[in-house]
Amino acid sequence: MSQNIEFPPVENGLDYLESAIGYLQGSPSPHDLKYAVLHLQAAAEVLLKVRLMREHWSLVFRSPDKANLVDFKSGDFQSIGLEEALTRLKGIATVDLPVGARESLKALAKERNKLQHFGLVTQRIAIESIAGKVLDALLCFINEHLRPGADQDELDAFDRIQDIIRDEMKRITALVKARWERINPELDHLAEYVITCPGCLQLALLHDGSRAHCRFCDRIWEDMDDLAVEYAGSVLHLSWYEVQAGAEPPVRACPDCGHETLLADVLVRDDPTNSNWLCLNCGMKTKENDIRPCTSCSELMHHDEDSVICSSCWEAVISRD
Repeated sequence: MSQNIEFPPVENGLDYLESAIGYLQGSPSPHDLKYAVLHLQAAAEVLLKVRLMREHWSLVFRSPDKANLVDFKSGDFQSIGLEEALTRLKGIATVDLPVGARESLKALAKERNKLQHFGLVTQRIAIESIAGKVLDALLCFINEHLRPGADQDELDAFDRIQDIIRDEMKRITALVKARWERINPELDHLAEYVITCPGCLQLALLHDGSRAHCRFCDRIWEDMDDLAVEYAGSVLHLSWYEVQAGAEPPVRACPDCGHETLLADVLVRDDPTNSNWLCLNCGMKTKENDIRPCTSCSELMHHDEDSVICSSCWEAVISRD
């Protein structure tokens, strides 16, 4: 006799979550880490949508105006992804996750997307570090936004999964702590050259203008142009697609060396509370107010220059006279 397979949303999300934690435990192989990422990402999306569905079931449809209850009950519809779920939670359900939680969820989504297209290339410690942050975010999300209003069966399930999450977080925290104890002395010694790694999002990327090496996840960049673009996307959440909508380019030309490797809002280990302009090619670093656009061509220039136009535009003016 056939038996229907049924996973209600909460049960489905927690099943993915428990599976992800199972893959992380022990000494996970690349295969284990792959499925840990995939299942943790699935768990996060499902649990965020559970909260949206409490507002209204149509909110998980890509086009709510075309939502159909029959399609919803059968699961035959195009659903939203993580980014849209976060947007609707904030805008409609007034559930605004902390910045750290949103960033960790987005970092996990990037790892999941890379897995889909390129396979696993990230170091184990980076995956586990991101997973630890996501587990912490989900632990808080379950407690603050899913437990209120849950029935007794759901509450029992939440109790069990929260105990599992806490145990796994203790293991990951110990692993991350041990890593930091090994690398902190070197990073403290070279703190002025250390920025956030776009791979693992730890403040542990040591750069020298020709090469960058994350001491936390061991990832290496030989091309500073590639690093600048990846930093803008992963750390600053900027992309070239947004430029078409009027946003500033995520990477700019450096007024010192001319390379398009200049980034804004960069935090450096020796001054982690103030953002800087930083060129990954020549190493030029200056405070946010020390750079301004040329009034003629809009390229960036140092604020302390006497002219309101850059040297290139000034030379063009002189050559016309």
